[in-house]
Amino acid sequence: MDTIEMADGTPIPRLILGGWQTRAGDGETALAHLLGCAEAGMRAFETADAYPGHEALLGRFRAAWAARGGDPEALRFHTRYSPDLSDDRPSAKQVTAAIDRALEELGVDHLDLLQLQWWRFDVPGWSQTLEQMAKLAAEGKIDRIGVTNFGPDTLAPLLEVGLPIASSQVQYSLIDTRPEKSLAALCQRHSVVLFAYGPLAGGFLTERWLGRPDPGPGGEGDDFSREYRFMIEAFGGWALHQGLLGVLDEIARRRGFSIVQVALRWLLDRPGLSAALVGASSSSRIGDLLRVFDLILDHAEQAAIEAATARRRGPEGEVSELERDPDGPFHRLIQQSLAAKAAT
Repeated sequence: MDTIEMADGTPIPRLILGGWQTRAGDGETALAHLLGCAEAGMRAFETADAYPGHEALLGRFRAAWAARGGDPEALRFHTRYSPDLSDDRPSAKQVTAAIDRALEELGVDHLDLLQLQWWRFDVPGWSQTLEQMAKLAAEGKIDRIGVTNFGPDTLAPLLEVGLPIASSQVQYSLIDTRPEKSLAALCQRHSVVLFAYGPLAGGFLTERWLGRPDPGPGGEGDDFSREYRFMIEAFGGWALHQGLLGVLDEIARRRGFSIVQVALRWLLDRPGLSAALVGASSSSRIGDLLRVFDLILDHAEQAAIEAATARRRGPEGEVSELERDPDGPFHRLIQQSLAAKAAT
């Protein structure tokens, strides 16, 4: 798998296995899935305190990988901390306790990367949570700190005061190119690696939806699927989405690849994009995902994809602006999903 270096020279794989599809409650099945993904070539794994039991599952996976003769130090765990489901910011003691719990569950003495996901920037003193994370990094409990869903207007002042932010993780795909407005360039100027989640728009950039009727904004799937369907509406609607899928399918068929691989290759080629988070319901899919590194899009193919998206309407605004609108559909869906996960 291709890798890219962080500012401190640490190599990271350009594909990271997201944790949202792995249910810790599945026990041995979930453990076997992670081991299969590692055997197929995955080395970086995302987790979050909002995924019930997932950090402990990764701890079991790390130990099982070592027992099989694998190198546990070669595995990278990117942890996400989402403390603001209430109206109050956590105290320094609460932040430290959350990090200590993650360390214990993962079975490590330091976190590779801890990313803060914060939604309520109107909460007084919210940035002190990030400052406490930086303090814990200086103490050696965290190697690097990052942020998730921070727009450029929020991220830039943090960088200007010298907070050691190593990464920024945001939604980014052919459907949602908001990071290209200014965030990607900001990250490049400050040597902040940029991670993309939702690179396949919640599965809508796959063969599954080619030629399918519009499920509508309130159609099939869970809250996150409906979020991505709303994003397609902001993009330009179902017809424009279907036209894009048709172009991706034509390229894929001609080159012997899949829509998934073409969409991922386009994204990994974007200036400033470091890595993408991907999902896999089965470890058997990892090999197909890794084939993206065998694909090089030529100028004509890149131009065809750009032409297919030329009539996009949006999404408008900077990163996460739509999602943070308290009166908008995205905000309600996201908060409902986060609250449901936290209550599980």
